[in-house]
Amino acid sequence: MPNHGQREPASAALLESLLLKDMMAWSQRLDPIRRELLLTVDATPLPPTFGASTDRDGTDAGDLDIEPLRQRALRRAEQLSNIYLDDADRAVDQDTMEFSQKLAERSIRRLASLRHLAAEPL
Repeated sequence: MPNHGQREPASAALLESLLLKDMMAWSQRLDPIRRELLLTVDATPLPPTFGASTDRDGTDAGDLDIEPLRQRALRRAEQLSNIYLDDADRAVDQDTMEFSQKLAERSIRRLASLRHLAAEPL
């Protein structure tokens, strides 16, 4: 059952992909230092080509409002944390529970970092 009337992606993998896309778009609108922080929020930094190519199309990166991107990224990061926590709660064996807990831990750290970055003035 979807929360708050929003359509939720069918899987955590899809949601991870959509969050990554939002984070890359968000990074396009930041100064180089904040861009680096955002692109290294997760344990594995994104390749520099994802965040560095703002010259291709002036309408793509700079002309859109950053706030909807930030809010969508935060919502998706929160959804992922909830998915992984729910998976850990429903785990039928120790290995699955531990794996889900590790994913939840990583996701919660990412959410906290994204919230911190979103709270900073532009």
